[in-house]
Amino acid sequence: NTPQGRRARGDGRLIRLAATRHRVPCITTAQGGHAVARSLQAGPDAVTTVASIQEHHAAAGVLP
Repeated sequence: NTPQGRRARGDGRLIRLAATRHRVPCITTAQGGHAVARSLQAGPDAVTTVASIQEHHAAAGVLP
């Protein structure tokens, strides 16, 4: 869903709502999709620490 205009934004809301109701992940950015793919590839034992999205962005140099 690439929002342009009021109707498309409403569609995005409905997509997120349906995903939540059906317990389906809803990835909204290419970066998020890439992160999910890397996580799935690494497997369930690969995560050793938890960090906020802001911490990840700061480490990647995305935030000032």
